Amino acid sequence: MEYARSASLFLFVMQAVTGIFLTVYYTPSPDHAYDSIQYIMTAVPFGWLIRGIHHWGASLMVLVVFIHMIRVFVTASYKYPRELTWMVGVGLLILTLGMGFTGYLLPWNQKAYWATTVGTSIAGTVPWVGPIIEKALRGGRN
Repeated sequence: MEYARSASLFLFVMQAVTGIFLTVYYTPSPDHAYDSIQYIMTAVPFGWLIRGIHHWGASLMVLVVFIHMIRVFVTASYKYPRELTWMVGVGLLILTLGMGFTGYLLPWNQKAYWATTVGTSIAGTVPWVGPIIEKALRGGRN
């Protein structure tokens, strides 16, 4: 039962290490983000490998954390005396999904742009507060 926690910790550490490496070469601006990704993929030694590990690690982390939360729910491990642990886990799941969502836009290509547009539009369909959530996710822009 400890495998999911160990796997998510391993994936988190892997994401941190590969993310630090990628930030050395990444330029976070709409004008240069795509070019910096192309530079990482073609000119940086093993940059394609590090970016691939980071990309697949993010997907695996979301999957592993989600599977772990399902297991905890199915086995009712969220009940007394572990309610606080469950709430912290749900918070970490939300953070993991948020980091995966925001990281998807970083290459600043058409696929990332439109996927982010669709994702923020879906969040905008929440009753009453949807437009506020959508505007917050888009950085104050409509």
